[in-house]
Amino acid sequence: MERTRLYCSVTMYETNVLYDAVGTLDGHQISSGDKISLGSHQFTITEPKAESFSTNFFAWYGRHDFGKINLKRGMGTLNVTAEPAARVIAITGPEFAMTLQNSTGTNVLVPTDTYRVNARFARCSVDRDYQVTTGNTTPFILAPQLGAVRVTCNELPTTFELEDANGNPVESGDMPAVVTQVPAGKYFIAVAYHNHALKQEIAVSAKETNDVPFHFAFGAARFESTPPGAQVYTTNGTFLGITPVVVTELPPSTADYRLQLNGYDGATVSVTVAEDQTNAASATLVSLSYLGSMRTAKEDMAAGHYRNALNSAEQALVAKPGDADALNLQATAKGREMVEEAKALAGRSDYGAAGKKLEAALEILPNDAEVTNLQAGYKVREAEQQKLDADRQKAELDRQRADAEAKERVERTKRPHDYFVKLMADTPNSSDFVEQELKVNGDAGDLRAKIADALSKGVLLKFTIEQNEETFPGGFFILAKLSEMDGFRRCYIVGGQTADGEVTIRFKVLEYTWPPDLALSALLKKPGDDQAIPIGHSNLSPSIKESRQALGMRMVRERIEHAIMENGAH
Repeated sequence: MERTRLYCSVTMYETNVLYDAVGTLDGHQISSGDKISLGSHQFTITEPKAESFSTNFFAWYGRHDFGKINLKRGMGTLNVTAEPAARVIAITGPEFAMTLQNSTGTNVLVPTDTYRVNARFARCSVDRDYQVTTGNTTPFILAPQLGAVRVTCNELPTTFELEDANGNPVESGDMPAVVTQVPAGKYFIAVAYHNHALKQEIAVSAKETNDVPFHFAFGAARFESTPPGAQVYTTNGTFLGITPVVVTELPPSTADYRLQLNGYDGATVSVTVAEDQTNAASATLVSLSYLGSMRTAKEDMAAGHYRNALNSAEQALVAKPGDADALNLQATAKGREMVEEAKALAGRSDYGAAGKKLEAALEILPNDAEVTNLQAGYKVREAEQQKLDADRQKAELDRQRADAEAKERVERTKRPHDYFVKLMADTPNSSDFVEQELKVNGDAGDLRAKIADALSKGVLLKFTIEQNEETFPGGFFILAKLSEMDGFRRCYIVGGQTADGEVTIRFKVLEYTWPPDLALSALLKKPGDDQAIPIGHSNLSPSIKESRQALGMRMVRERIEHAIMENGAH
């Protein structure tokens, strides 16, 4: 039996075609235009944001068209409760939004979807997402854990500052005060009264009024002086008043206070302050014109500042001429200053001048044991110093001579190497050839002559000496050339006396050949050297190039070694 087909389209709000709607026929998913069997069926359409559509029908031959099926928008209830009332409640969704001011909540019918609910209270906020489904009520309870703080103090007017655990300000103002809607947790409260402050940590409990009492404990002190008019200070320099004076708002404790009056020595008094009591302290001030200078002089003497002590003693004598204590202090300071000058001279090893200073000090400080001992010791040290100076002068001359010899040794070691490196840098194509080095015993001058002879006076294959000269102190340079039918080789030999009885020899052998276009004519007439090419740049086979270079190196090395043997070196 041939099947029929089912057709439909799904919309919402009569216009929007819903492509994500799902159709089922007897519980099995189906799409518009699909073939279906004849007979009774149940046809259902569902969509996440709409109410479901369902119908029963009997299918017969031919096209079965439901036409346009308009789904109703799904709706659900959002129930929001704020405890306590929130300053602002904002409800936001794709198709619905609402803002409530100073509200305890709402119960509202909204299109099914996900909604963001944000509630702002006095000192905190709550922000969450909720899903509203078709035909259901979604409860949303906004109940942050809040408490209150009651701040009191025994002194007024007083201010407070409430901060959270991270130091962020929460509330401030005058006391007494009650701060409400404070989230439960740890806080700090600081209170200020005049120039005094207290601070403590508190724990705020939810749904309670947390009492935080502060107590400033104060006492008072009466300060008097003879004569009156002295300025009263704390030990940290805070000015409290002028005597006679009663100072209030002092913390209970035992503390020192300073009384100062121009022209008089300051005095320190100790006062024990008790809460809600007034205690007295007094002092008799002494003139500074004499005592100040004497006290400073004694302090400088104890510290070893004899020049300052001498100046202070002289000032004391101006205030009190002929004072025996001041005169004795003046003489002692002068004598001790001479002793210190003698020590300074001895520290610079000038024991002769130090001894003369001590002789002058003994006239002021007769029979002083320290001066007598220093004088005897300096006489011995003066003789030792004279000998030490002579030894140092000799040692310095020896050191300078040794340094010069060491420098010369270093220079001798470097000269052959440095000269050879510069020579090769100025020689075209030298980097293509291998450098050789020999260290032998002997004299550079003797070896120079022997090497030149070994190169130029052989039985066969005599080299032409192109250069043979002393290029640096104790060194030589030999440039020799050996001509052959197919080219020539040129050797560069540098030798130098690198140490007494030691000679370092560095050499390279550069192999040249004639280019192909000159090879035949070279048999009749030698071309110029500038027409030759390094063997490494020629068209010769690698084996021939290697053989030529090895032969040249061996030939020159053997002749140098022969010269070394002739010289009796090794």
